[in-house]
Amino acid sequence: MKSNIGKLIRFYRRKLGLTQTELSKLTGISQSTISDYEKGNIIPSISNIKKIAKALNIEPKLFFMEKEIDYPELNFIPIIGFLTNFEKLRKPLDYIGIPKGMEGDFAIVVDNESNEPKIPKNSIAIVKTLSTPIEILEDNFVMIKCNDKYHIRKVHFKSNKIYLSPINENYQTFVINLEDIQKIEGLITYILMRLKF
Repeated sequence: MKSNIGKLIRFYRRKLGLTQTELSKLTGISQSTISDYEKGNIIPSISNIKKIAKALNIEPKLFFMEKEIDYPELNFIPIIGFLTNFEKLRKPLDYIGIPKGMEGDFAIVVDNESNEPKIPKNSIAIVKTLSTPIEILEDNFVMIKCNDKYHIRKVHFKSNKIYLSPINENYQTFVINLEDIQKIEGLITYILMRLKF
């Protein structure tokens, strides 16, 4: 009987938004060994299963399920940079799986506290590129470029203006005219929490 362990390691690692390298750092197991586990090339020792389970915040017994589990269908999108130093990279930092049906074209690492606690620092924001600004609704979070920097802000409409407000009051609110709506890069559709980055 073929082991499910590698598939389960990959599933729970991706569920937390961790790369193999990050799981390696959390467990002390080399990235190449984790890759071999996930491919089914080798089966981890009991001590390594315990380390991996602890890092993934799950019970070790989950790795010993007898029957095949149903994995959700995932679309993989690129993590293309960090919010505060955002430039579309030629090569993504990594890829992250999102369930089919969840809208998102790319992901970014939120590396500031402007929207804490709603969007924690080091979380991953899933961004949908907008085909038309009409898709933006009151209280949506968007990614916007203002003052040559990228920000995530909550949208409010008032008197033919768009107010883009942070949750954290220590950060700047931006006000733009409706005709400047093209400054909005995309709609934040989902936030994935990270243990560590």
